[in-house]
Amino acid sequence: MQNHSNTAIRRARIAVVVAAAVLAALLTCIILVSCLSGTPGIASKDEIIANIAAAEEKEGHTVIEYLNDFGISRFNPSRFVSVELNYAMYYYKTELPTDLVLAKGTASAFLEYFYDNIDLNDKTVVTAALINCYVYALGDTYGVYRLPAQYEDYEGDMSGEFVGIGVEIEYNQLTSELKISYVMEDSGAKAAGLLAGDFITHVDGEAVTDIGVDGATNKIRGEAGTTVEVTVLRGTEELTFTVTRSLVVNKTVRYSVDENKIAYIQITSFKDNTDELLEEALDAIKTAGAVGVVFDLRSNPGGYLDAVLNALDLLVGRDLVLATYFDRIDGKVTIKSATERALDLPMVVLCNENTASAGELFTAAVRDFAKDGVLRATTVGTTTYGKGVMQSTFPFPDGAALTMTIAYYNPPCDVNFDGIGVIPEHTEEDPEAQLALAYSELMKLIDN
Repeated sequence: MQNHSNTAIRRARIAVVVAAAVLAALLTCIILVSCLSGTPGIASKDEIIANIAAAEEKEGHTVIEYLNDFGISRFNPSRFVSVELNYAMYYYKTELPTDLVLAKGTASAFLEYFYDNIDLNDKTVVTAALINCYVYALGDTYGVYRLPAQYEDYEGDMSGEFVGIGVEIEYNQLTSELKISYVMEDSGAKAAGLLAGDFITHVDGEAVTDIGVDGATNKIRGEAGTTVEVTVLRGTEELTFTVTRSLVVNKTVRYSVDENKIAYIQITSFKDNTDELLEEALDAIKTAGAVGVVFDLRSNPGGYLDAVLNALDLLVGRDLVLATYFDRIDGKVTIKSATERALDLPMVVLCNENTASAGELFTAAVRDFAKDGVLRATTVGTTTYGKGVMQSTFPFPDGAALTMTIAYYNPPCDVNFDGIGVIPEHTEEDPEAQLALAYSELMKLIDN
């Protein structure tokens, strides 16, 4: 299996990970209980608001200088400058707003989302909050700055192996809503009886609305063999489960072949292990004599760009355009297939409104290859999420990391779908009817 690489990918690992809320850039700061009305180095809320309102453009003034003028100075200026100079100004996909605009946006977001909820005496936490607010002020809704422990958790999750209860969660920062979207096989959550669609309301007796999304997810994590009490809302019924944490291997690809030799392959996300698992699944369904395959990418939130490119590489022959992207450094970059493999089977891709990012790229690429006669394929479901931009992650020596949007990416047809989504050729709104329609359309392809 050949990894797709180029100068941009060598610079930093590219990830295309969908945000579950518009304010995803604000999700990963540690939430600590400390409601202060001002602390050395940080003025009171009213003072900061007044200073923001009175601020005027000053020639040569930097964002940091404006923040100091506003009354926010208790943070690590070297880390902030590093984010500005080494990443934002160099990699960001469009031109930056003025320093005053960025400073006002950063300070206003800090007041609204963090001032009352973090320890203003903790310079590391304040710095993380301000960097996230700065990224938000850029308009990068998918950008995020992670502290070392948070980045370690993120890397573990994206590797496909982690210690936890074994659920995938959709979250909403504004409402502190945690919805279980998938319960993994052979996990503590599965054994305890948690179900997809449950809303987590309390963790170890503490309300999610009180401790926030980060507080809740941090409490759910822990050492293998330990337990956590999870209370969920299932319909109108509130239920509490004691769940054992364990090492979970997230099998992002699951497959089966029915008595009619129709294969079903579900891809739940594109992580480090996805392309290898897909290769195993494709070999298995061929051995089983499959005559067609349904790829289910409904609610696939995306993942690593190279993982989805390697997955697409398994379907088509060598030297076909899989994707293109545009960034400020390299201009237009074209990524082509590199293997001789090809899946000579009719196929249908199932998608829905929660199919995002890398999941959308897979869906659109199969659609485009079908139109070009490379694949016998079609798409079924509802219009996808609409995320056609990608992020790079830049680690710092202390273990923290900055993820920023750096480019727009396009499927083989070269038409970007950001903010639009991918429209399937056969639309079906009813989730229960989508799979049946997919099988029906697949049979038409097989018969032809």
